[in-house]
Amino acid sequence: VADYRDVDPIFGTLADFDALVARAHEFGLKVLIDQVYSHTSDEHPWFAESRSDKNNTKADWYVWADAKPDGSPPSNWQSVFGGPAWTWDARRGQYYLHNFLSAQPQMNLHNRAVQDAVLDVMRFWLDRAVDGFRIDALNFAMHDPALRDNPPALPSNKPRTRPFDFQRRIHNQSNPDIPQFIRRIRQLTNRYDAIFTVAE
Repeated sequence: VADYRDVDPIFGTLADFDALVARAHEFGLKVLIDQVYSHTSDEHPWFAESRSDKNNTKADWYVWADAKPDGSPPSNWQSVFGGPAWTWDARRGQYYLHNFLSAQPQMNLHNRAVQDAVLDVMRFWLDRAVDGFRIDALNFAMHDPALRDNPPALPSNKPRTRPFDFQRRIHNQSNPDIPQFIRRIRQLTNRYDAIFTVAE
C-alpha cells in the first residue's frame, strides 16, 4: 500500500470505484474492500518520513529497533516469506520490522496516532459507501514491545519449508492488545449502516 486513499491505476480511478459501488448497490449487491493495516509499502509517505530520522513526527509510526551489540537484528523473528523479519536501514541507523517482504515495513499499531490514521482511512472508504472490509493480516497488527525472541516450534511430522515454521510465533503476532484496536474499528463501523467486516 503506497496510498490508502486511491485505487491502483491498473484497476482504474476513484471515479471508476464510485461508479462500481453505485451500480452494485442498484442491483442490491454489497461491496467489501480488502485493506491491510499491519504494514504499508516502503514507498508510502508515512514510511519515508519515519525512516528519515529518529525525531520526526512519524518516527514511531513503524517498528524500529537498535541492533544488538554484535550488529545482529533485535530479535530472532522470521518473515513469512523467508529470512529474518528485520532489515537494517542505514539512513536511520536502526532495523525495521517486516513480517512479510522487506518492502512491507510493519506499522506500529500500538501507537494511538497510527490507529487514528487507520481509522481515518476506513472512514474515507465508508464515506464512499463501501459496505465493509476484509482486513488482511490483522493478527500481525501488533507485536511484543519488548521484542522477545520466539521459542522454537514443537516437534512435528509436518514438513517445514520456511524458517518461519521453526518458531512458535508468540511474540511477533496475535498480541493481546489487538482486540482493543478491533473494538475501535467496531465503534467506527457502528456509525454506518449495516457494515460487515471480517479479518484474516
